Amino acid sequence: MTKDQQILDPKSDWNQAPGDEPVFVVRANNWRAAMYLALIVEGKVGRKMAFDAALKLKQYHEENDIPF
Repeated sequence: MTKDQQILDPKSDWNQAPGDEPVFVVRANNWRAAMYLALIVEGKVGRKMAFDAALKLKQYHEENDIPF
């Protein structure tokens, strides 16, 4: 889900969390961390969801990376 989608969806985890509740955000440029997290998620369905999300982050990063 994109940042805009999270903000606009009143039922998103982002908007359901109270203002003082810690949240965890992974940006596309940190796709490797998301991939690692996907490897340690328990349960086949959860692991697949996390892995698919990590692949989306990786793809976005590769398509929008500015090489110097």
